[in-house]
Amino acid sequence: MKTKKDFAKEMQKKIEMNKQIIAFYENVFLPILCLNFHGKLYNARLINRLNEEAKKISPLMFVQRDYSLGYLSICMRYTQYNYNHYMQLPTKIYITSEGRIDYDKSIKIEIANKWLESFKNNVEEYKMAILHYDEYMQLAEQLETALNAYNAMPQEFRNNMETTCMHIF
Repeated sequence: MKTKKDFAKEMQKKIEMNKQIIAFYENVFLPILCLNFHGKLYNARLINRLNEEAKKISPLMFVQRDYSLGYLSICMRYTQYNYNHYMQLPTKIYITSEGRIDYDKSIKIEIANKWLESFKNNVEEYKMAILHYDEYMQLAEQLETALNAYNAMPQEFRNNMETTCMHIF
């Protein structure tokens, strides 16, 4: 089990990563889109340019194209429990019927703004998790005790409970 100090350290790392991605979006991504690529054709030059700038901020940051046209993700790789995890902020670029980038419409895309707002809210959630660590651990212990008691019940009784009075997913 993680100690409070280890948990706080991990959450601080995530907070810093979130802040770096948000700063990249606001201070690099949008200005490059506005000044260098507004009205230009949407192609790999934009992604290559953004990746060059991302590497200046962190060697673990990169921008990738998603499967749908105009969707990009600003990603940051981090290692946790011997696995590579990716923290990513999805974005959307408005592309005209001629295949050109329209900055003015891009910044007004509602879903992209909601993604950014959600990403900013993650920072507050991480801070709250650090502050309420002890309370959350007590709840986790209670949940573990309740689940162990439930799992200790005979299988036939659990099946009957699940079908008659409660649904456990």
